[in-house]
Amino acid sequence: YQRRVHGGLEEEFAGRLADFMVLVLWGVFWHSVAAYTLQYSILSFAFLHMIIWVWCRKHEQSKLTIIGAQIPAPYFPWLMLGFHMMLGASVVDDLIGIIIGHSYVFLTDILPVSHGWVLLPTPQILYSLFPPSTYRFRPVPPGQGRVLGRRDAD
Repeated sequence: YQRRVHGGLEEEFAGRLADFMVLVLWGVFWHSVAAYTLQYSILSFAFLHMIIWVWCRKHEQSKLTIIGAQIPAPYFPWLMLGFHMMLGASVVDDLIGIIIGHSYVFLTDILPVSHGWVLLPTPQILYSLFPPSTYRFRPVPPGQGRVLGRRDAD
């Protein structure tokens, strides 16, 4: 699962590091606001949930296999929220991540297509710091590795 999420985001933002920085900065800013207003000190799970939400929304056709069951990607964040609820954990982090992630997806993907409005453009200074590149993501095949305790012939 982790390889699929990270690979999907690397494909999505390949050559567009400035746009990825907008996602990170958007998340950091709004998580800081949430931490201050809700008196939370750690929102790492909320940030992770935001990244998961963005990936799931950008890859709606993907299916994830969880404990042998295939789940459409858009339902995965809600499955995690329900799982946290069943364990008796607070779902505030999950909800904060969903709200912030959805606001990013709405402003960058939905609103420009439906109304032609770009309310969250990537600032030019980020393009000058992180210029677009021709880098294309190529998944790395599993490595050969080394067997512990065995010396390779030199």
